[in-house]
Amino acid sequence: PLFEKKSGIQARVVAVGTSQAIRLAPGYPAPHLALADTLLVYRNYQAAALEFRTATRLDAGNPHAYVGKGEALLGLNRLEEAGTAFREALRLDPKLASAHHGLGVVLSAQERPDEAVQELRAATGLAPNQVASHRALARVLHGQGKRDEAIREIREILRIAPHDDWAKQALEQLEARGAH
Repeated sequence: PLFEKKSGIQARVVAVGTSQAIRLAPGYPAPHLALADTLLVYRNYQAAALEFRTATRLDAGNPHAYVGKGEALLGLNRLEEAGTAFREALRLDPKLASAHHGLGVVLSAQERPDEAVQELRAATGLAPNQVASHRALARVLHGQGKRDEAIREIREILRIAPHDDWAKQALEQLEARGAH
C-alpha cells in the first residue's frame, strides 16, 4: 500500500472514527475506504478485503478502491480475484500505475513472466520513481535469465534510492556472477 504505517494509537483513532462514520452513513464509501486502507497497512487482509468489497459496491467507479481490493486479495494469495480487481481498476483508469504494478505482481506469482514484464514496464513508465515496480520488474527479468535488463532496473532503483540495501546486494550478486 502507499500509506504509511501509523502508530497503534493513530490506527485505533482511525478505526474508531471510521467505524462511527460507517454507522452514521453506511451507504457512503469514504469511511469504508479509510478503514480498509488502515486494515491493509496492518496486513489485516481479510477484513480489508471485506471493506474494499463494500467500497467497490458503493462506488463502482473508483479505480483506487479496486487497487486496494486487489492488494488485500493478493495478501490472501487469492490471485485470480486479485487479478480481476486490478484489471477492473485498469478498465476504469488505464494509466493507474499502482494497478499495473499489482497486476504485474499477480501475473508473476501465476508464473506468467512475459505478461508480468509488460504490466511492470507500464507501471515503471507511468510512475518512474516507484522503487517497488522496478524491484518487481528486476526480479521477473532475472527469473527469465535477462541479467543485463535486471541490472538496468536495479541501477534505476539505486538512482532513485541510493541507499536501498536490497538493490545494492542484488547488483553486487548479479555483477559478481557475470564476472565468472
